[in-house]
Amino acid sequence: MKKFNIRVFVNISMTFFFVSLILSSLILYISPYGRRAFWFNWSFLSLNKGQWVSCHIITGFTFLILGIWHIILNIKPLLTYLTLRAQNAVTHKAEFFAALGLFVLFITGAIFNLTPFSYILKYGSSIQNSWLKDGQLLPISQAELLTLGELTEKLGLNYKAMIIHANEAGLKLDPKKSIKENAAANGLSPVVFFSKVYEGDINREQGRGQGMGEGLGLVKGLGRGRRLP
Repeated sequence: MKKFNIRVFVNISMTFFFVSLILSSLILYISPYGRRAFWFNWSFLSLNKGQWVSCHIITGFTFLILGIWHIILNIKPLLTYLTLRAQNAVTHKAEFFAALGLFVLFITGAIFNLTPFSYILKYGSSIQNSWLKDGQLLPISQAELLTLGELTEKLGLNYKAMIIHANEAGLKLDPKKSIKENAAANGLSPVVFFSKVYEGDINREQGRGQGMGEGLGLVKGLGRGRRLP
């Protein structure tokens, strides 16, 4: 039987995890902002944002461990390689400083959101916002983690009327559980669940602002809209 080759195992594993890391990075680049994804159960390739974030973190952490393992297994050839590269950097000063300048330029552009690097970020933002539809914006941050009673209290809505609407809609409702848990028990996203218990278009009078203004517009819209009986 052929002996198990640790070096080959580490190299192939690094390839798999590197591809996975790139894929999860691209998916998170186009995914909706923060809690919005959880509010309307955004998913891609059957995985929600929380699962993609978990995959990205675990993949990156594992890739780091494999990278350290790879260095330990190949320490002698790597030291020789780096020594040669250091010598090349001395004999190829123009190329060295050009590469260093390119690196500094990209890092600076990313940190200070400079053109044309800002276009990449803006394009990502436009894709992230394109997932959102009317009525799918959060009334407040982390709304899905609150119980129905807590959310209605914060929004100034009639909790008893919400219970009545939930019963009329045939929804399962546990007052002690979060909106996310109640929505999952009914096979719904938090936004659809809340729309049903509110019995109406919760986004009817929302302003058309972006970012924080969207959430504030929804809260104000609820406050100005019809009061639940």
